[in-house]
Amino acid sequence: MLKAVAGRVLKSLDAVRRAAYPAPTDDAILLMRYSNALGVVVHDTPVEQALKEANPSVKIIVASNGLGADAARFSPFVDFVIRTPDPFKDAAGAMRALRRKLKDAGVHPTAVVTTQGNQRTVLALLASAVTPARRYGFTQFADAYASALSCNIRESHIENNLRIAAQFGAHAKQMEPGIYFDVMSLEKAHEFLQQSNEDARPTVAMVVETSRGQKTNWHPERFHAVTEAVMQRGFRPVFLGTQQNVESIEDLRRELPEGSVSLAGKTDVPTLAAVLALCDACITLDTGTMHVARSVDLPLVVLGPCWQKPVEWMPLTKQNARILRGQDCEQVPENYLLDEIEVADVLSAFDDLMAQYPPNAKEKERRVERRLSSVFPVVL
Repeated sequence: MLKAVAGRVLKSLDAVRRAAYPAPTDDAILLMRYSNALGVVVHDTPVEQALKEANPSVKIIVASNGLGADAARFSPFVDFVIRTPDPFKDAAGAMRALRRKLKDAGVHPTAVVTTQGNQRTVLALLASAVTPARRYGFTQFADAYASALSCNIRESHIENNLRIAAQFGAHAKQMEPGIYFDVMSLEKAHEFLQQSNEDARPTVAMVVETSRGQKTNWHPERFHAVTEAVMQRGFRPVFLGTQQNVESIEDLRRELPEGSVSLAGKTDVPTLAAVLALCDACITLDTGTMHVARSVDLPLVVLGPCWQKPVEWMPLTKQNARILRGQDCEQVPENYLLDEIEVADVLSAFDDLMAQYPPNAKEKERRVERRLSSVFPVVL
């Protein structure tokens, strides 16, 4: 009840503020992107593309404090990237920074958007404090929104997010995510991948550990067996992850023949995308890096959990993805490590994938050209 009253009051105040100032002459949409889950960030990117393609003259502004800003840094569909303090830790600082930088940019939002992964009430309040623009999307504070959406569990995360863009005239129901990089990120990726590859073996990206926040990891000894078999097939494994994953990756590499490389903790989001675009395939857990690999159209073998509905996050419509998971399960067993997936399952999927999508220099060039950007947003 109290939230409903507060929402109505906020909308009334917004209307008064809009009436007190001349209407902006140009459309500008402010995307509040403060989730620091990489998968969420990647699955937000179709929204900016759909909005821009529906109205090329609209200014797209991404406000973020971390991965969201990093992922948008080279997007051709974003006009401004505004970095602020973390609003969940310093709401006042985020408000001051966002107000100041919007003023410096000379843009006045005509709408604010929060995606499915950015529903928290503090973001609605931050948006209201910064601009009287109407708010759209997913939120825990529906009464403060011009149009608040509810999640459709039969649709993917991307499909749900694209319902926001539909309110602005976009018609895309399905669209692949896209992480873009610049020439410097690409050069850095080339340098990374030249390590320990004098004989120019094809490269398989390996994502062998998640953030440990959920039960999505696999048995380390099975990953060791898969990696060793991949090396025997003539591929070079490149391990990807965060700084948190460095130790466990090094433990795995010590048991392998020479020739593997670890880039864990060494890449930002654009460089990670460039590295993946230069690989030939990826064997991965259901984690943020998998979504970045999907965004550059890299052939994938994905090891997914049985307890999560695949429609939400998995690349079910991609022909060059092989998804392995057990039967749907409501109760997750204690110490669960994707127990249903065997080494033979992964190798069979990998062999099938490579038979249909073998290492190909022209395909690699196509992946790079598709995500190499020369039109950058202004970063404030």
